[in-house]
Amino acid sequence: MEDLVTTARTTVKGGLYILLGNVLSTALLALTSIIVARALGPKDYGLYSLSLVPSSLVATLITLGVNSAVINFIARYFSKGDLEGASRFILYGGSYSLLSGTLAALLLVAYSNPLATYLLKRGDLADLVRLTSLALLGQSMLNFSLSTFYGFNNMRPAAFLRGFQAGMKLSLISALILYGLRERGAILGHSLSYLLAGLAGAFVAFRTAKAPLDFKRVIIGAPRGLKQMLAYGLPIYFSSLLLGLTVQINNIILAAYATDVEIGNYSVAFKLLSLLTLLSSPVSMTLFPTFSKFDLVKGRDKLGKLLRWSVKYTALLLIPSSTYIMLFSAQLIRLIYGTSYVLAPIYLALLAVNYLYAGLGSLAIYPFFNGIGMTRTTLAIAFISSLTSISLALPLTLTLRVEGLILANLSGSLVGLTYGLIKLKNAGLKLDLGSSIKIYVVAGLSSLIVWALKSLLPLNGGLAKLAVLSPVYAFLYFLILPLSGSISLRDVDVLRSIFKGFKPLYAPLRPLLAFEERLIRLRGKLK
Repeated sequence: MEDLVTTARTTVKGGLYILLGNVLSTALLALTSIIVARALGPKDYGLYSLSLVPSSLVATLITLGVNSAVINFIARYFSKGDLEGASRFILYGGSYSLLSGTLAALLLVAYSNPLATYLLKRGDLADLVRLTSLALLGQSMLNFSLSTFYGFNNMRPAAFLRGFQAGMKLSLISALILYGLRERGAILGHSLSYLLAGLAGAFVAFRTAKAPLDFKRVIIGAPRGLKQMLAYGLPIYFSSLLLGLTVQINNIILAAYATDVEIGNYSVAFKLLSLLTLLSSPVSMTLFPTFSKFDLVKGRDKLGKLLRWSVKYTALLLIPSSTYIMLFSAQLIRLIYGTSYVLAPIYLALLAVNYLYAGLGSLAIYPFFNGIGMTRTTLAIAFISSLTSISLALPLTLTLRVEGLILANLSGSLVGLTYGLIKLKNAGLKLDLGSSIKIYVVAGLSSLIVWALKSLLPLNGGLAKLAVLSPVYAFLYFLILPLSGSISLRDVDVLRSIFKGFKPLYAPLRPLLAFEERLIRLRGKLK
């Protein structure tokens, strides 16, 4: 039990660092985007954005899942105390990233003219496309560096590196635009930020390979090591391509059958939903190296318990967050984007449903199967999900407009998740779905009460409703949660043990856990 609590504490700590890094980098990149857009104007900003397309496309194609393999193998070997094995895969992964990034950058320079002419339909952008080759090499090394840190569950330098890249991008682009280089300066600043962050990250990542290595043996074993990494990583790579293909098909269908107004409303809703993505992405990212430490056969019991904890405790956070956004979608849209986006609230409410799947393990399924090495199962889940979404997208969009497209994607996610749960059961593991159902009921009941209050109370304006009813929603949720039996004294003890070492977070959490504990004991007395 204590080992699992320690593991969970390390995972949560890593997740907090990733969250902080994501928030910082997102804020800096948003500020950079505003500065570039205002400085360049619509036309030149469009050229800047288009020039980045070829390098982004190539960066996606060259990974081959190697970075995922770096995370898994480093975590696996390091958890066994085999620093030499972990160091070996740092060298293999870094060498692949350096060589593939360099080769891709050279090819991008060589073929910049046809890419600009035939892909972008603007031959005069060839010079800008060539400049992005620096970003391509930098991205390759940056992603390798982040994967190395993730593998060691050392999220602090990973968070710092993301913030460093975003900060450098803001500084360099601002300086170069002020110098008068306009879109060329923006592209150069973007590219140099990735190159500098990638090289700095790679330097630190290679220094973590502290074990003495027999380089002759490492070189001889390189083909075998690369084969292992590709065998592991390619299914994850193809999974990402499938999900990316689904997004592109969605965009094509939207462009063909939705009006400009509908697309604008959908884009606004999707951007606002990124608030939930900021919460969910650290969960998946930290669970991946955590699950990689366990063997399905030897550590089945611990693995099963950790899986159930991860699903239940992420559900406690994300299910009420999702229902809150669904409940206040209209007020949030009007407060942030104004009253013009009349369709966005319903789109936002539907999009938020995807995060309700957290109670069914949606955030844990992918990192779980990837962690234990069942990457082909991950590919099967992605294939089933994408096939379902793509099959339903056109008929539902023609029938229900944008709402139909969102429902198609929700259906695909649910069908893929169901397949994942079946494979989980076949592996001899199961989730605590009873607790998830209770959390759904608690969040739903809290939302229903607040919805009634929102209709009955004379509150004028969205801001007033948010200010008054948001605390009411939180109070109701945390009041009903222990009284319904959704959490137990054991859960409170586990959460207290996990968060006790994080003073800034534990300070506000401590009275909340004490409140939950008193209500659980009261429920026990009333039985």
